[in-house]
Amino acid sequence: RIKYNDRDYDLSPPSVPLLRDSKGYVAEVGADFDLGGVARGAVAVGYLEQDYESAAFSTIDGISVDALVEWFPTQLTTVTFRGGRSVEDAAIQGAAGYLSTNVSATVDHELRRNLIVSATVQLSEDDYDGIDRTDERFNAELAATYFLNRNIGVRASVNHFKQDSSGAV
Repeated sequence: RIKYNDRDYDLSPPSVPLLRDSKGYVAEVGADFDLGGVARGAVAVGYLEQDYESAAFSTIDGISVDALVEWFPTQLTTVTFRGGRSVEDAAIQGAAGYLSTNVSATVDHELRRNLIVSATVQLSEDDYDGIDRTDERFNAELAATYFLNRNIGVRASVNHFKQDSSGAV
């Protein structure tokens, strides 16, 4: 698959210091799979590039990953693994964008027909281009969802979030 984007900001110099408009693409090859009810998913790997119109910003490029795998260890339990890599726009002076890498794992277990408990762990890293800064995040969540009927549920959760930033900026 090939994805193309054209990011066009309303403001341009002299209203803002630098023009952040850019064009980019992601080209990936991958596969969807189903292993007889034990696991299913989609995995794609490729190359990504975001090219900025302003000469002040360099091109961000690298390996692209997009993955979602669901494993069913029992009929009542689902383990979901997610991973991805993308170029995101930065709201920090001196950087037009950053390379974002995210991985997560979630376990959902059906305690009763209308009660599902979940646990999620997520790790993320944002590597900024043009400035010396890297953000690392850790997120953990425990949740329970009680379904009142097929369409409406009530969810309670507790979440722990931690972010560390390193670099000169």
